[in-house]
Amino acid sequence: MVAEGSKEHLIARVWQSGILSREWLTADCGEVVQAVYPGWRNTGDGPDFRGAIIMTAGGRLLSGDVEIHFRAGDWRSHGHHRNPAYNNVVLQVAWDGTGLALLQNSKVAPTVRLGPLLRRSVAELQRRADSAGAPSEPCHHVADRLGGDRLGRLLDDAGEQRFRLRADGLQARLSREPAEEVIYQGMMRALGYSRNSDAMEDLAIRLP
Repeated sequence: MVAEGSKEHLIARVWQSGILSREWLTADCGEVVQAVYPGWRNTGDGPDFRGAIIMTAGGRLLSGDVEIHFRAGDWRSHGHHRNPAYNNVVLQVAWDGTGLALLQNSKVAPTVRLGPLLRRSVAELQRRADSAGAPSEPCHHVADRLGGDRLGRLLDDAGEQRFRLRADGLQARLSREPAEEVIYQGMMRALGYSRNSDAMEDLAIRLP
């Protein structure tokens, strides 16, 4: 029997490899989805994959994060439903179990269960994931797959979603802290760029 942690790691490798990108996956809510781009692997805090692009059977494009679990119920047991860092999750991918992923902002993300779909041996799954290599970045031939109009809508929706998430985060902080401190901390975080943003924000908090 394969340990839960090993299966969760294997699911992440299978998802990242892109070997499921051509398959339609049925979520527990009945929605049928396909991974246009699985996202990039996040090795820090927060969801397992960032910047994924998911397409529904109706042609709707979703841009956001993907969280990997052994059981769908791990979403709640891990406390993700109380953590705003997971509010951009658009899909939970689990080996087993059912249930929508409730976000901290009261929205929900569907769950797809891969256990029944991946009816292969663990060794075969590992071999396929290893041989697939890294998936192409989402801009690679995406216009050929989606068409110009759909790609334009995707970029517009992604920009709007990013703006709204930033605005909601600032609004929440403004309800707890003075405006000048929120602006100061935001500027300091921006000065840290991607590698040192957390450290710069922490510095601003320590030196108000």
